[in-house]
Amino acid sequence: MTAEANNKKKRPWLAVVLSIVLPGLGQIYNGSFGKGAALLAIHFLITLLNRDLFRQFVEKQISGRDENIFAAYMLAGLILTGLAVVDAKMDAERAGSGIQREDE
Repeated sequence: MTAEANNKKKRPWLAVVLSIVLPGLGQIYNGSFGKGAALLAIHFLITLLNRDLFRQFVEKQISGRDENIFAAYMLAGLILTGLAVVDAKMDAERAGSGIQREDE
């Protein structure tokens, strides 16, 4: 990425919306491709592991033990989304103010 593109002002609200839609998109928008790809991979893994339990939950055929596992996967997804939203917003605000991260 060029220095000019790196210094382009980012919109924090857009980074937040993108991260709510799909965790990792806000990071990719901010230029953190590795972090964004990792968050996307974790999100898809959680979704893949939870898909059968979600179907059982919708059809009201889920057992007590599976219900707890389903709740844990849903909580993990919510936590991942929350962390992605906060991180994307902070990175976009940092980019807008011209402050660079220590790893840059």
